[in-house]
Amino acid sequence: MGKKLTKIDANRCAKGIETIIMKHPDALYGDCFPLEHKFAGGMYMRQITAPKGALMVGKTHRQSHPSFLLKGKVRVLTSEGIRTLTAPASFVTKAGDKRAGLVIEEMVWVDVFKTKSRSIKTVERECVKADAKAKITTKEIKLLTKISENLQKEL
Repeated sequence: MGKKLTKIDANRCAKGIETIIMKHPDALYGDCFPLEHKFAGGMYMRQITAPKGALMVGKTHRQSHPSFLLKGKVRVLTSEGIRTLTAPASFVTKAGDKRAGLVIEEMVWVDVFKTKSRSIKTVERECVKADAKAKITTKEIKLLTKISENLQKEL
């Protein structure tokens, strides 16, 4: 899938994937993979380590910030389509982005947010927003199935 999507389309697809995942009996919710939290100089660093095969959907980001893939390989649904990222990689996550990704090789991903707070709960309220449950149509489920198949090509 090399076609560019609008941010709304990409976010809606990610929400749809999230809805489908949540219906699976083995789905994990919340922060289910190892996280490290660090604060320095008005910044908060959130590092997640995820295993090969994990299909993940992130939260919607409220602010633009740097992101880093320190280890591994992941296929990510973005407004530019599906991108394969291989560590080391750095990029800017834009305000309003929500991503879905399939981990091809165990990955370590880091987001760095600007904040004055030193409370993880406060930072999360400032930097990401809770998403409403997505309502998806049968046509969209077929599209999401195709996207999911594309994400899994390298697994």
